[in-house]
This record gives sequence, structure tokens and C-alpha cells, in this order.
Amino acid sequence: MKYDAGFNLAGVYAEAVLNASDAMDSLTRVYDGGYFGREAHDGDLSTAHYINQSGGEYGHGGSIFNEAHFTEPQSISAISYKMFAHAHVTGVYNRQWTASHQIEVMVNGQWQNVAGTVQSSSGDSNGDVTYDTGFVEMDGLTLDNVEAIRARVTGYADCAGGECNTGGAAYIYEFDFTLEDQSYFTYDLQTATFSNSYGSAVYDADGLLTSVSNSSTMSPAFDELSGSLNDFLIMPSAAQFTAPNVAGITSMYESAVKAGLESDRIVIQEYSKSGVLETQTKADQTVMLFTDFNKPDVLLDKNGNLLIDYIYSEDEELERVELKNARDLLPDQIKDAEMQIYDRKVESLAELSRQKNLAIDNLMYQRGENIRIVEDYIFQLDQQRTALTQVSAKGKAAKMAKADALGQYSGAISTASGQINEINNQVSDALGQLDVEVKTLEDQIEADSELALAELAIQEANIKREIIKQEVSPVIYEYYRAILGRDPSSVEYEYWIDRVDFDSGEAYDEEGYAYLQSLLNPTEENSAEPTYGPGSSIAFSGQNQFLEVENNDDFTFDGDFTIEMNFKATSGLNESHLWDGVNYGQGGIGIALYNSKIH
Repeated sequence: MKYDAGFNLAGVYAEAVLNASDAMDSLTRVYDGGYFGREAHDGDLSTAHYINQSGGEYGHGGSIFNEAHFTEPQSISAISYKMFAHAHVTGVYNRQWTASHQIEVMVNGQWQNVAGTVQSSSGDSNGDVTYDTGFVEMDGLTLDNVEAIRARVTGYADCAGGECNTGGAAYIYEFDFTLEDQSYFTYDLQTATFSNSYGSAVYDADGLLTSVSNSSTMSPAFDELSGSLNDFLIMPSAAQFTAPNVAGITSMYESAVKAGLESDRIVIQEYSKSGVLETQTKADQTVMLFTDFNKPDVLLDKNGNLLIDYIYSEDEELERVELKNARDLLPDQIKDAEMQIYDRKVESLAELSRQKNLAIDNLMYQRGENIRIVEDYIFQLDQQRTALTQVSAKGKAAKMAKADALGQYSGAISTASGQINEINNQVSDALGQLDVEVKTLEDQIEADSELALAELAIQEANIKREIIKQEVSPVIYEYYRAILGRDPSSVEYEYWIDRVDFDSGEAYDEEGYAYLQSLLNPTEENSAEPTYGPGSSIAFSGQNQFLEVENNDDFTFDGDFTIEMNFKATSGLNESHLWDGVNYGQGGIGIALYNSKIH
């Protein structure tokens, strides 16, 4: 549950509903047309999912689609993209051209355009049109019940006859989006309703659940509150003790990560005399220094303080990204928070002691006042009894009446004296009860303090995990993309994150990064065992493996030679890279399977 600053119920998280992060991890990417579909969401505006063709007669260019399909409908709050479309044709006969780009969402099984993302034109005469969106960020969107989202770009031209000149190009440089966290439901006190774009749950005045949408998913979570909701409208023990937030840590490391890892606008670049990039200054005044092998070295803030340090191996491979500023500040912030908890405990105990003393003083004052009243009454009775003893009584009847009256005075004085004892007993009982209540509150303060420290420890662990994620993610993604040609799955990603020690920044099992790094070079474990076929040929079958052949009786690589390759790939795959030398910085050609065809 989540409470506002006044300790009032603000909302609740339903674990049965996918949060935004899990929804992103579980989505399915689909690419159609063109080449290198993954590069439309790699965070690099210089790479793209594209098709680009030109020539004489007949058609050139085409359409590309870059899609994301969700396991259950989502709400999208922001979209960012950069797209390019071009078509041109000159000729005499059967001229046709079209160029367009748009973002589309699928709702209830139907694709529909997102307003503001569409540009399109076509013609059947000579023409030349170009659309370049630049980098666009659309925030504050409310796109609900989205089953899938895609970027679609077309650049195509066609012509017949010998005098034709046609060309078409379609590029998706970047295509990304932000999901609303549908697992969080805000609470409306007036209507007793939890709701968001995913659904709603309504309760009556007694806190009983009366209706729920998306019942198969939401009911288990909101059934648990039925009958007890009213007990949680105000934070339990809100007046007692809460753990303070670690001031500044969250915003500090988030700003550092944003400055270092996001593609913020670059305003200044400095180069050496030989043309090597040395520094980049961004709009937020952070400065990135580069290594002599043209990779990020350190990130400094506007005052020159070290925010992020990039660490490389001897082979110039990224090993670690250290959020230096976040790590330096975290211990002091945690210590300050612990002192806040301790100081608040001391203050609470001191205030409790003061209230106890005030209660004791009040009890003793009331005791004194009550005893004084009784003693005054006893004094009056005694005075009246003394006066009666001075009265002369004659005769039997008078003497008996006087004796009876004196006896009544004595009885009244005795009863009043007993009241003093009762007052003392009541005060003693009250003091004993006060001790019990104060001890209970002292124990509660101690328990709340321990709980606050435990919450702080969880908060510290979560912050450390976030720092680790920001530090290790670039390494994990770089190795997976360089070695396996894909991003890690959510399970793989969490596997590596869980094995990094915060203090050392290294994996604390024998596998660690050594496993990922070992994939860079063939070994007995990850190299394919070649099978020699008839003649001078090798048959090779494997996945994510390497083939290494040295000089032997069948093969000699000392002089000029020719390598002929035959590929057999599983049909039906939408996209599969068999070898991508260009994309992975190795030079040479790329070989991939698209739509069951070798390219």
C-alpha cells in the first residue's frame, strides 16, 4: 500500500497485474522488411532498421515494420522516435511512388494511427519526396488497452521503360515507448474505489468489495482487502514512527545515470589534432572524457566532480561502469538516516518520560486536593464532636441522646479516614497502571525504531541494487549484443545482476563476467568441433558457437584462397543473424535470414 504525506491511503500495488518493467521484459518484438530490426531500439540514433534501393525501371524500396506485442493490454504514456522516408521517380510510363511514416497501436485487434505521427504522400507522375522526422518525443499520452505498437515506414518507387530512374528508402533509427504502471491503483476516498486504466475495484461503506473489473486478474488482490479496507485508510501506527528517506540518494544516482547513460543532447565536442574525439559536453553541463581508443572514460559534473568511471580490460573491452559519486555519498546518507532514527527514538522516549512525569504530578496533585478536602471534613466533624462533649446532659434520655450523637461523629470521622486510605490505594493503582502503559509505549518505540532500521536496510539494499543495475547493465548488454547478437532476457539479466557484489563490483561466483568474456574467444567448451566432409570441405552445425580451422592437409591458408559457404537455416524464422561482420565491428559482409530467405 502507498500513503500520502498525511498518512492517508493513496493507492495499492496489485502483484497479480504486470508492472511496467515486467511488461517490457515479456513483450515480443516482430520485424518485417528491411534489415537489422533490433537497431531500431538500441538507443543509438546512428543505427537503423532500414531498406534503401535505387535503380532503373521496376520497383525499388519498400515498407518496414517494427512491432512490439504485449502479453496483455497496456497503457502507453510516451513515445519517442526518429524515422525517414524517401521516394523518387523520373520516366515516361507507369510511374508510381509513395512515401510515408506513422506510429500505430493495436486496440481490440485493429491497427490505428497515433495522432501527430503520420506523414504520407504518393503520386503517378515524376516525383521526389522526403520525410525526415528528426528525433521526436511525445509525452503526456493516454493510449489505453494497447495490445501492440509499431513504427511503419514506406519509401517506394516504380516505373516502366528504359528511361526510368527510381529509388525508395525507409529508415527507423529509433522507436521507443513508456508504459504506465498498471499494477498501481490510485484510491478515491469519496467513491471508495481503486482504479487505473487497467480496471477498478469498488467497496461499500463497510469496506466490502462490491465490484471489480478484469476479475480474473484483479479479484485475488482486492478480495484480500474486502472487510478490512477501512482499517487501512489511515496508515497503521502513523503517529508512531516511520523510517526517513535517504535524502538525495535517489535523485543523485538517477541524475548521474541519466547524464551518463541516456542520449542527452550534445552541445560541444572536442577533438585532438589527429581527429580523435576527446570530450563531449551535454546540455546538462556534464562532460564525458574519452579514452585513446575512442570509448567513454569518465563523466564529470559541471564542477569537475567524478560521477561515473568506465573501466576496461587490457583488450579494451568494457568490464565495469562505476557510479563513483553515488557510491561515495551513499554511506554518509545511510549513516545520517540511522542517526535520524536514533535521534527520533531518543526524542520519543524523552517525550514519553516527560508525559509520564506530568501524569504523576497530576495524580499526586489530585491526591493532595482530595485528601485536603477529606481532612477538612474530618476537622469540622472533630470540632463539632468536641463542642458536643462540652454540652451538659441531664436525665437519662438526654444522656443517651448525647452519647448516640457522639458515636455518630466518631463513626463519620472513622469513615472519612478510610476515604484517605482509599485515595492512597487508588493513586497507587493508577501509578502502577501508568508504569505498565509507559512500558508498553517504550517497547513500541523501540520496536518501531528497529522496524525503521530494517526498512532503511531494505531501502539501502534496493538503492545498491539500482546502482549495480546502472553499473552492470551496459556491460551485460554489450557482451550479449557483441557475442550473441541479441539482448539478454529478463531471466538472464537478473541472473547476472544477482551475482554482482556491491562493494567490489565483481561477480562473486566462479562464473561471473569470466563466462561472458570467455565467449569472446573460442575455447574447447564454446567452439564447434569441425566435421571434415568429402574433398576439402567442413560440415558445421551449432548455435552461438565458433568454428576455427588451422592449416592442415586439406586446407592451406598461406596464399590466396577462396571460401565457399553453404547455409541451411530453420525455415519460418522472422529474423536470424547467421553472421553479421559489419554490425559487430569485424568488417566484411553480413549474412542473415529474413522471412525464410538468405540475405
